[in-house]
Amino acid sequence: MSTTKSGASVTDAREYERPPRVAANDRRQIFELPPSARPYYRKLRTGISKLNFLLQYGYFRARHRFYEPDKYPAKDVQFLIEHHRFHDLKGSSKEDLQFLRDAMVGATSTRHRQEIMRLEGYVAFDPEAEERLREQAQTYANRQMSKTEALGALVNFCIEQGIVLPPMQTLDSLIGSTFQQEEDRLIAVVATHLDPQRKSALLDLLEAGSRRATLLSESKSIDQAVKARSLSKNAQRLEDLQELYLGNLSVIEALGLTDQALTHYAKWVTKARTSQLGQFRDPNKTCLYLLAFVKFQFFQRQDHAMKSFLAVVKTAHNKALKMARERVFDEQAKHAPILSDIVSSQQRLMDFASEILRIMEDESMTPIQKNELVRNLALTTLDFEDDEVSGKANLASEYLRRAQEQYQYYDTLEEGALALDRKLRRTVKLLTFEEEHSESRLLAAVQAYQQHKPIPLTFLTRKEQAAVTATDGLREHLVVALLFVHMMKAIKGGKLNLAYGFAFRCLHSYLIDDQRWQSLRMDLLRQAGLLEYADCETHLACLKTKLSKTYLAVNERIALGNNGYLRPKPGGRFGVQTPALETPTHKYIAERLRESGNVSILQILREVEHHYPFLEQLTHQSQRHVTQAANPQTAYAALMALGCNIGPHKMGRLSLGINANELLEFVNWRMSADNLRKANKSLTDVIDEVALSRVYKVEDDRLYSSSDGKKVTVAPESLHAKYSFKYFGKESGVAVYSFVDEKQSLFHSTVFSATEREAAYVLDGLVHNTAALNRVHATDTHGYTEALFGLTHFLGISFAPRIKRIEEQGLYDFQGKAYYEQRGYRLLPRNKVDVTTIREHWDDMLRFVCTIRLGVSTASQLFARLNSYSSDHPLYKCLKAFGRIPKSQYLLTYYDDLRLRQRVQKQLNLVELSNKFHDAVFWDRKSEFQVGTKEEQEKYTLARSVIQNAIILWNYLTLSTQLVAIQKTEPDAYDAMVEEIGRGSVLTWRHVDFQGKYDFRRPPKITKLFPLKRIQKLEVKPPERTIEERLQDWDRP
Repeated sequence: MSTTKSGASVTDAREYERPPRVAANDRRQIFELPPSARPYYRKLRTGISKLNFLLQYGYFRARHRFYEPDKYPAKDVQFLIEHHRFHDLKGSSKEDLQFLRDAMVGATSTRHRQEIMRLEGYVAFDPEAEERLREQAQTYANRQMSKTEALGALVNFCIEQGIVLPPMQTLDSLIGSTFQQEEDRLIAVVATHLDPQRKSALLDLLEAGSRRATLLSESKSIDQAVKARSLSKNAQRLEDLQELYLGNLSVIEALGLTDQALTHYAKWVTKARTSQLGQFRDPNKTCLYLLAFVKFQFFQRQDHAMKSFLAVVKTAHNKALKMARERVFDEQAKHAPILSDIVSSQQRLMDFASEILRIMEDESMTPIQKNELVRNLALTTLDFEDDEVSGKANLASEYLRRAQEQYQYYDTLEEGALALDRKLRRTVKLLTFEEEHSESRLLAAVQAYQQHKPIPLTFLTRKEQAAVTATDGLREHLVVALLFVHMMKAIKGGKLNLAYGFAFRCLHSYLIDDQRWQSLRMDLLRQAGLLEYADCETHLACLKTKLSKTYLAVNERIALGNNGYLRPKPGGRFGVQTPALETPTHKYIAERLRESGNVSILQILREVEHHYPFLEQLTHQSQRHVTQAANPQTAYAALMALGCNIGPHKMGRLSLGINANELLEFVNWRMSADNLRKANKSLTDVIDEVALSRVYKVEDDRLYSSSDGKKVTVAPESLHAKYSFKYFGKESGVAVYSFVDEKQSLFHSTVFSATEREAAYVLDGLVHNTAALNRVHATDTHGYTEALFGLTHFLGISFAPRIKRIEEQGLYDFQGKAYYEQRGYRLLPRNKVDVTTIREHWDDMLRFVCTIRLGVSTASQLFARLNSYSSDHPLYKCLKAFGRIPKSQYLLTYYDDLRLRQRVQKQLNLVELSNKFHDAVFWDRKSEFQVGTKEEQEKYTLARSVIQNAIILWNYLTLSTQLVAIQKTEPDAYDAMVEEIGRGSVLTWRHVDFQGKYDFRRPPKITKLFPLKRIQKLEVKPPERTIEERLQDWDRP
């Protein structure tokens, strides 16, 4: 049965406006009334009223909306008449059916709808609800979300908020008018605030031959190298853009573009040719796009300048440290003989002192004899301790003073300081720092340096101040170098923040702003689906009760001997053993898929597209050619060029029937990250609906998923890539982070620096996939933090990491350890929950979650700034303190439930298998990225995901076709095959030929037609859950 879960499934107006098509074997379940509706049903007197109620309720539960009776399918009507034995009703003929449909119109039908809404907790789509939807649509318009995405998001919003879905035309009109009003508003702002002189300066960017036109073309890409020439070139572009940005700052601020809207307009300018930029009839609209481009490029280049600065300073800092250590070692070797002589001299002095004591204590000698002996002994000793030894002692003293690595570091840092200053001076001069949230003494020193004034030394430590103050004057070059090092540490520690940019601003600037939060708090919480958390005390009380019950239940099972896998550890801690899972058999599925021989990747893409079109998502981003359809052959070539890492230029040379220029144009205008995400989602939505995919489901109402990272080498110079000998040898690389669900679809992928922690990116993938937030998500230890436990709780996601050395993880509770010790429990909390911190920052925490949920900033952006602070930020402390509550709830369940542990392991095995699948698909050019920017790397990664999901879907369809062939004739073989498929994985690719001849001339007719209707009617049931399994819902809000 098809049900409305996301906007992607409702964009077809005809499908949306008619009741769901219910398979014959699903009708009994769909039209079965819940217990709460039966009292009302029993009161209905006539068969036609009961039939009307059953139909409306069944369709509403499936689609969250009502339909007119003339659209009710005849088969559904007939089924209910027969099933409920409405003997007074007839629906076998067209006339009978029409009579019934006419009879179901009127006041009774309206009354049924009111009752259904009451039972399901929904409200009608009235003017008040319409206004709420308009406000939500305005947030989508502010972010310049595509209208298709906005439609899907608005449908999801209605479902989440309990609003009956209105007709498609109403939604479409609401979105269209809201988006048009927003663009009209922006154009009006430009017309009002942009004076003729500045408008002319902006439009000069489009004039051929002008200096500004050169700026427009050369600003579209950023040199990734950190050589002096590259830094100088980038600084010049930044300076030109800074002039344009600051000159138009009042207009840009009046526009108030969100980061998403800014990116939308700027990316269009980046892709367009100069002639295309002049296509708008209204010059104010042209200026709107150019202003967005200027701000986007200026911010992006501020970030890049900062990244370049950090990379260069880090290299200089590490080099100086290395040289300092080497010099200390050299000094040790050089001064070893001197130190040996001094030690020998020290020993002689000790012997001399001992002999004097012996003489003085010898009672057989007279005082005169003693004096004579002591005098002779002293002269002999002094003969050995000559001036050379004294000089050596002075050298040793100086050596010991300078032997500290820190002093050597100052010297080695100073040696490279002049070159460092020359390399970075222009870059640093162009960085603009925010004053309110930056360390004042350091900021004063930076500003003095930027203005070529004497640098105040107050930002230095006492030792550093002593080091820079030499006998012959101030060591000015060392001051500059130390300033750069302090800046590097402060930027990474959140003590020095950029005023402009996307990546290095203060944390506060990424959150919903103060005024909006204070005035619209409850509205924002409602929009984000977080109203139930508005009151701190109420929610904490619920969590306290739930956690206490879990301690009781888990410890009682231990006392009864029902947990044989718990392993005591020293210090009252416990480990847990998990028996190995049965290794899934991939051989069976692989053999079934290869029955007809290997198949080319091009054929798979063509066959999947024929049955479930996904190329339509690769829309042209030109304003003039929005509706222009994609050439499917060029689209296949583009997907393979990026997804298989062949590259568009090489693909254009190798392919037959493909115009190389057309391919490059296609990649430029259609293969955006957003388009590729849409194409990927269209495939994952289909996979989710394929009947056979239910064989891998664990629970009906929740989805299991997992994520993991894979390190990929980056061949060209890239500031985004980082060095790691462990993963890349002498090369640099990035982490490709992928998400897979239990139905084995790859629903999200992203790319980030190899040195960043994976946990910061887990929420990005889960929040991005808004259709299924009610899920259980597994990661390994790298994807886990206590703060993440807290955030996933608010979002209704059950976080299930597999944590190494689980016995080292602390359990927490509201009542403390003593409370449970008195009851004889063995599994005890280590500490109490820090309720004071949680209460103090509860509102800040809600604002943080709301910011993520409403798409104001991404979780990775926020975590990047939170994690940069050298000491825990108060908000991060609160997130950790709160996260310990669901973490403890999960750990107790993890200790207690073997099946949960095995499911987590199984789900992580899937994502590891998907990483091997990555290598098979991304096969060319040594599987290394040949592009340097994160944006380009993500496009290659997403194209690879599209290909992988196309193969997975093709695998499902092929196996389903084989099942259809034996479903009725060989039921035993059918059941056995379903069971074998359930034990294996459709993440298999041995039957796919990725290499070979790419011939796009005269594409062959699709001969392999999958029987889609029969495939969807396959009877595939997920494994039954035991009562114990149903009780293990450890983190349901």
